[in-house]
Amino acid sequence: MVNRAIYASRPAAAAALAMLAAAPTSAQTVGAFLDSPLPDTSDRGRNIAVTERQRPEYEAQGIGLGGFLLYPKLETGIGYSDNVFNTPTNTRSDAYAEIDPELRLQSRWSNHDLRVTGGLDLRRFFKETIRNQSGYHARVDGRYDITRESNVVGFAQVRRDYQNQFSSSVPDSAIQPAQYVQVTAGARGTTRFGRVRGMLAADVNNFNFDDITLATGTVFNLDIRDRTVVRGAGRLEYALTPATAVFGEIDLSSINHRVDTIAPGIPNRDGSEARVLGGVSFDLSALVRAQIGAGYIRRGFAADNVYRTISNFTYDARVEYFPSGLTTISLAAVRSIEEAINATSSGYVANTFELRADHELLRNFILTAAAGYQMNDFVGIDRNDDFLSVRGEGTFMFAPELGVKAGVRYLDRNSSGNFSGQTFNELQGMVSLVLSR
Repeated sequence: MVNRAIYASRPAAAAALAMLAAAPTSAQTVGAFLDSPLPDTSDRGRNIAVTERQRPEYEAQGIGLGGFLLYPKLETGIGYSDNVFNTPTNTRSDAYAEIDPELRLQSRWSNHDLRVTGGLDLRRFFKETIRNQSGYHARVDGRYDITRESNVVGFAQVRRDYQNQFSSSVPDSAIQPAQYVQVTAGARGTTRFGRVRGMLAADVNNFNFDDITLATGTVFNLDIRDRTVVRGAGRLEYALTPATAVFGEIDLSSINHRVDTIAPGIPNRDGSEARVLGGVSFDLSALVRAQIGAGYIRRGFAADNVYRTISNFTYDARVEYFPSGLTTISLAAVRSIEEAINATSSGYVANTFELRADHELLRNFILTAAAGYQMNDFVGIDRNDDFLSVRGEGTFMFAPELGVKAGVRYLDRNSSGNFSGQTFNELQGMVSLVLSR
């Protein structure tokens, strides 16, 4: 999304492979709970990943509406979990129906760009209806091209999403995911002067969490997690060659919670965060595409007499290897600071890794295998959480209007220490039909 060519090509590729976007579960993807406001700048058009490749014979054609194309899509299927409530003992299994309709309105102008997307993410369990999910999302993205090398991007989004019990930010004995509404608005500007490219970005993110039910039947008030995060970020890149650049980046955040106290006499975790990264991005034809950064991250608190400041070495690396035109192998590694549910902890440092392979077995048959691992080290208390995720997926596209997707995922959580949470695992599966126009 850094320059016009890249920004324009990705929606087309996404439309061709929209059915590849969703995994068998709604588990969080690799990275921080709130991603960086600045995009990955490694793509210079020299390589095309399997999931980005355009396949005209299988692309949705859309419905012409003047200067726009309307893309309707419906994904519906049946899923299964062998541990619905994510408990270490007395596990219960259940199946569920998933229905995800979506509409995308995409401009087809020669300059500038406008995209509007909205949809539902519905999950209905056959027996354990307390696990039902009614998510939704609506987003507007616009880009104004000032020159060939300069543009301004703005966006606004609202979504209802869920954070499951594999997260260290959800109460350990919860029997349902944490439901929240996120409202976001932001803007980003990009320009280039010779070998130097600069980006500035700012956004506002408001989170509102619903109450959650615990295994005891009591209701846990999650208002303590309601917060507004205001962020600003800037990056400078210097091109050593057309394919390689070094960069420096700084991200600043202000975090303000709606509720002043977590418990009587215990203030909430209002504060600020700063992250400084330096590194390299490159896109070597027919070989590798990467952005690798390392630096320092610090989160301080207004109640610094209660919460210990968290400061640590940080990294953010995304590497894609192209052994052939039919296979893409990706590696992601991120260290971030996240909010803990424990009242006596400042938070936890999350080290997240994911290795993924996408293979085009046939022109219309894509296989995906991925393994992820996350280590959460809590600050101020004796607790460590480890998460393992292994999944496999297959997508078969019959025609532009029809596709079938199937996948399985195994998740395992282990918690240790004097303040440890629960240890459990879950096996999930999903088969779905994708209809598009």
